[in-house]
Amino acid sequence: MLEKNNKEIENKDGYILGIDLGTTNSAAAVYHNDEIKVIKSSDNKMSDSVEKMFPSIVYINKKSHEILVGIEAKKKYVSNPQNTVLEIKRKMGTKETVEIDGYKYTPEQISSYILKKIKTESEKFLNEKEITDAIITVPAYFNDAQRQSTIDAGRLAGLNVIRIVNEPTAACLAYGLDKITHKDKMNIMVFTFGGGTHDVTTMLLENDKFKVIATSGDTHTGGTDIDQVIVDRLKELIKEKYNKEVDDPSVEARLKLAAEEAKIHLSYHLAADIEMGSIFPDDNSTFEYTLSQEELEQLSMSVVKRVEGTIKTVLFDSRLGAKDIDKLILIGGQTRMPLVRRTVEDYMQTAAEEGLDPMSCVANGAAINAAILQGKISYEMVDVTPLTLGVGTAPGTVQRLIRRNSPIPISRKQIFTTSKDNQKSVAVKIVQGERIMTDDNTLIGNFTLSGIPERERGVPQIMVNFDIDENGVLNVSARETSSGASKEITIKNRLDVKETSVQEAMEDADRYSYDDSKKKNTIELLKTADMAVYRGHKIQKQLIIPKMDVRKLNEKMVEVKKLTKMEIIENDDKKFDELRRLIIDINDIVDQLKEIYSVTEGL
Repeated sequence: MLEKNNKEIENKDGYILGIDLGTTNSAAAVYHNDEIKVIKSSDNKMSDSVEKMFPSIVYINKKSHEILVGIEAKKKYVSNPQNTVLEIKRKMGTKETVEIDGYKYTPEQISSYILKKIKTESEKFLNEKEITDAIITVPAYFNDAQRQSTIDAGRLAGLNVIRIVNEPTAACLAYGLDKITHKDKMNIMVFTFGGGTHDVTTMLLENDKFKVIATSGDTHTGGTDIDQVIVDRLKELIKEKYNKEVDDPSVEARLKLAAEEAKIHLSYHLAADIEMGSIFPDDNSTFEYTLSQEELEQLSMSVVKRVEGTIKTVLFDSRLGAKDIDKLILIGGQTRMPLVRRTVEDYMQTAAEEGLDPMSCVANGAAINAAILQGKISYEMVDVTPLTLGVGTAPGTVQRLIRRNSPIPISRKQIFTTSKDNQKSVAVKIVQGERIMTDDNTLIGNFTLSGIPERERGVPQIMVNFDIDENGVLNVSARETSSGASKEITIKNRLDVKETSVQEAMEDADRYSYDDSKKKNTIELLKTADMAVYRGHKIQKQLIIPKMDVRKLNEKMVEVKKLTKMEIIENDDKKFDELRRLIIDINDIVDQLKEIYSVTEGL
C-alpha cells in the first residue's frame, strides 16, 4: 500500500499541511505553536465553520485562460455548469477524463487545481512564502491506483506528499483516541458521510497502533444525493404551479445550490425558506417554498437508510457485533444532519463522540500526524485532563469546554445567555465527567454571577472561561459583556483523579451513552418547544392581532404544553414527532403574523 513515499521527512520545524481532499469540500490544517490551526479560505465569508472549507469545485474557461477554484467556481456553476467540474474525487485512480472547451483533463489535473488553491491560501493565511510538504488523507477503501493518483495530484500542485493517511486514522488522532489508557485495546467504528461518498471502517487500537479491521463504502451515496431528492421535490412543485418542466441547466444549478443551503440550514433549524426568481426566462416566474426538517427527513429517508447496509456489512466482515464497538466517530458534513446521527446511533445502540467539527476533524488529524512525524508532539511526560470539564446548563445538559485527555496548560471560552426574561443572575455549575446530563456528573464547583442587566432572555452575553495552568489548577470566570459584571472561582487538585475513578466514569459513559443521547435529544426538543411558546406569547404583546388568529395560535400552544413533559415524549416516538410538528406550526403562525401585522412605516 502506498502509505508513504520514499523520501525521508527532513522538515522538522516548518509547516506541513494536513489536507482532507474531499469530494464536495476540502479542508486543511497545520500544527504550530502547540495547537492546531485550521486554514480559512479568504474567498468564503460565511459562518466560521463554513469559511474554513474549500469547495472541491473547479471552473475552467480555456478561451479566456481562466481557472477558478472553490467558492468562486461555485458561483460560476450557476451560469456556466458545462465549464464547472464537481466531485472529481469519484474519478481518482481511473482513466476517465473531463472534457471542457474541447480539451480533456485527467482527475489528477483537476484535483491538482484544488490542492494548488489550498497551498496558496495556506501560504497567505500563515504569512509564509512557500509551503511544500503535505499529508493528504484518503478513504480507507482507496486502492493503490487511487492513492497514487492522489500523490500525483499533489506533485502537480507543487506539493511533496510525505504521507497518504487513511481518513479514519486521521479522525481517531483528532479525537485523541490514541491516548486513551483505560483499555488495553479498543474497537473503533468510523462512520463517514460526506458530500459524495459514504463509508464505514472498523479499526483496532492496540499497542499505540491503529489497524484497519474492515472497511466498506458506497462511492455513490453522499450529501449530493440528498440534495438531489430536494431538487426533485422542488421541480415537482414548480411543475404543479406553472405546468412546465424545468429543463434549463442554469436553473437546475440554482435549484441544486438552493437545496444544499436549505439542507445545511435544516441541520440546526426546523424550517428553511427557499425563494427563487426567473424560473422560466420568458416570464416573471417566481417560486417560494418552506421546507421543514420533517419533510426533508421523509424525502431523504431512502438515501440515509442505505447506510445501515454498509454498517451491517462491515460488522459482519469484522466478526464484531454492535456491542463490541467501544467508540463511534462520525465524520463528514452530512453527519450534522439529525436524521443521519439518529440512524447510526440507533443502529449501533451507542452515542457518537462529540466535540469536534466533523468537516475539519480529518484535516486536524492529518496535521497531528505531521506533528508526530516532526517530533513536535510527544506522548511522554505530558499531563492531560483525566475527565471532561464543562458547565451545567438550564435544561440540565452539559456544555463541554475542556475534553478529557486535553494536554495542559489549556484555556477554553464559551458564550452563554439567560433562560428567562429580566434574569438578574445566573448560576454557574462546574462539572467533571463524561455523561451528557449535568446531574450524572460530579459537581466540582459553583458560583452565582449577579448584576446582569434586565433584558429579554437570550440577549445578555455571558463569557465563561476555563483555564487550567501547568500545575492542574482550574480557574473558572464568568463575565457579562455589556455591564462588565464578573466573578471567578479557583478549583485545585482536579487533575488528581484515581485511575479507577476514570475507568468507572468511562464505563458509565459507555454503558449509558445511548440512553443519555436520547435524553439529550428530548431535552433539546423541549427547549425548542419552550422557545416557540415564548415567541407565541411575545408576539401577542407586541402586535394587535385579530381574535381568530390569536385563538388559533393559543390552541396550538395549549397542545404543545400538554406534551412538554419529559416522561411523555422520551420513549414515545409518535408523541415526539407530534410535538415537533406543533413547534413548526407555531413558528409558521408567528412568522406569518409578523409579516401581516407588523408596523413597517411611520405616518
